[in-house]
Amino acid sequence: MSCRSCLSLLTLAVLAGCPAEPDDKGDTDTVDTDSDSDSDTVDTDVDTDVVDTDVVDTDDGIEDTTIHDLRLDTSGTIDIGDTVRISNAVVVAIRTTPADGRAFVIQDGISTSYGGLYVQVDAGASLPAVGDLVTVVGRYTEDNLGNAAAVIPIQTRATIVVSTSVAGASWSRTGAGTLPAPRQVDPAAFLGTAELYESMLVRLRGSGDLVVTTPGPDATSFRVKVGTQTQTANVDSHFYDVFALYPDLKVGDTFTEIDGVAEWVAGRHAVNPLQAVDLVGYVSADTDVPVDTDTDTDTDTDDTDDTDTLTGHDSDTFLGADTDPDTDPDTDIDPWRDTTVSQIRAGVHTNGQLLRLTGMIVTGVRYRVSPPASNAFSMQQPGAVADAGMWVFVGSTQTLPAIGDEVDVIGLYEEVPTTASSPPANTLSQLTVDANHPQTSIFTVSTGNTLPAPIPVGLATFQSSTTAEPYESMLVRLDGATNLTVLANPLTNGDFRVSMTGTTDEVIVEEQLYDLRGTHPVGRNDTFEAIVGVVHYEVTAYKLAPTVAADAINYVDN
Repeated sequence: MSCRSCLSLLTLAVLAGCPAEPDDKGDTDTVDTDSDSDSDTVDTDVDTDVVDTDVVDTDDGIEDTTIHDLRLDTSGTIDIGDTVRISNAVVVAIRTTPADGRAFVIQDGISTSYGGLYVQVDAGASLPAVGDLVTVVGRYTEDNLGNAAAVIPIQTRATIVVSTSVAGASWSRTGAGTLPAPRQVDPAAFLGTAELYESMLVRLRGSGDLVVTTPGPDATSFRVKVGTQTQTANVDSHFYDVFALYPDLKVGDTFTEIDGVAEWVAGRHAVNPLQAVDLVGYVSADTDVPVDTDTDTDTDTDDTDDTDTLTGHDSDTFLGADTDPDTDPDTDIDPWRDTTVSQIRAGVHTNGQLLRLTGMIVTGVRYRVSPPASNAFSMQQPGAVADAGMWVFVGSTQTLPAIGDEVDVIGLYEEVPTTASSPPANTLSQLTVDANHPQTSIFTVSTGNTLPAPIPVGLATFQSSTTAEPYESMLVRLDGATNLTVLANPLTNGDFRVSMTGTTDEVIVEEQLYDLRGTHPVGRNDTFEAIVGVVHYEVTAYKLAPTVAADAINYVDN
């Protein structure tokens, strides 16, 4: 919410129970700053607040500003409905499927208050990743969320609308940023200061545990307080479904602290956790009640609460250890985590975690009628030269994207085969998206995109995991000093081996994504100038998988 013309900053401070924003001279905009005896209503000194307000107006009809200046209207020139540009803000939260449109939250990373904004995009638009630095151009509004009687700005949400309906609106990544540390707020003070921290990362923490007092106004929220405090703070599920993690949450349960984004939503200010780890130190009010959704009976006598891991097994997080066996499988899965292929290759994640990769370009598609349930595709991060490809297994329950589509994928991560001793070497990094994992999804951002340029490699690249693994599931061009020669007739499955004069190195060309035999009568001694395809690991070998007929370059039938 921004302090607009209908409410002065002092009025806002009175209504919201928070102090007016001071400048570096120690005065406020409603305090007389000259030497006369009257009370000025406009700040007459040079404002030197914590955020640099010296921005360059490009005279393109777009007002360059900062989040802090927009929220406080320090320039006095920006009105609701104006098109503004916010540069180099860090993305702190993402909403993928809200009823009112996809969105993300940005923060300037400098301000201790009035430093966050909500950015709403069209339903089919792409989203950045948490931690991205972005520049946003869009229409500024105070979103009343359907309440025409809402008081601006304390009952509205300051929002930048990036939509095809707004001329010049866009967002773009400008680099990688660092997430700001959450602002710590006592639950008793939250409602009185929430306007300052709207769309900023905050941490609810007091002098003792946060105690759940009552369910919230609807089934998506609850309230917490500390000790004998009478003031409570709302915790909402605007970004993450808390009740999917704690379906039996009840009065008397406690948390050590709760992190999230402060937002005005559904007629209230609330802290909105972004992932499971934001809800710290949960303890059930019962002596020993598991927080998962299984139905087995605990027979142990420890003082702990069971919590589900990403692989669905119970593990104690406080004292002692569970001695009772699970008699039924857990079906709940923790939320996904944003990541990159390079992080996966570096071993940051483990089998069974839900991961999201964004901005990936589909490079090859496997559609198989038989055997059933074996559809898949390869995708790649554009612009990267290594550790940028991922294999996605979709079975038969998902609609396959097309080559050239830009996609965001949430999938269950595995290194296949899972029995390998030193993944990701000699394994296939894979995300699974299917009906057995309802939180997985494929979102098509755009279609018809240019494919990443194939990376030139030689036969030697495929001979060891050290040299082949960086290119797994990426487009490459296999060539060398001489033509590639087919060593023997293709096997019944369509695979064939190629080599070249002067080396004993060989590469298997396979039909995972496209069978070249459908357009080329491949046989012994036939030659290619080069072959383009995706590097694929299967059955103890790194192979080359062409994706289209044109991947066979200058084929000669000998």
